[in-house]
Amino acid sequence: MNDNDTFLTYAEVEAAVDAIRNYAKEMGTDFSDFGTSMNRFTSPDTFVGDASESVGQMFERLSKKFEEFVALVERYATVITDAKEQEAYNDAMMKRKAEELRTMGSN
Repeated sequence: MNDNDTFLTYAEVEAAVDAIRNYAKEMGTDFSDFGTSMNRFTSPDTFVGDASESVGQMFERLSKKFEEFVALVERYATVITDAKEQEAYNDAMMKRKAEELRTMGSN
């Protein structure tokens, strides 16, 4: 954080977005690894029965929800990135216009 804890620098926002994306990626990897284990656990060679089928179905539902979650996290990161870029553009524009006014006033 900078000296004023109310505001974030553009670099801090970008670092936060990178962290969000990295956490989502790590969760995706962990979930994929868990899915591999679940597939082995629920395979006919390992465990057959109503319980196995039920666990497999629950995991499939969870997988779909997780995919939605990861997509939502990515959209959130994109919104933050877009807002940061727009704010940086607006900030540069305001500085440019202020400089133009200052220059006009000194002539």
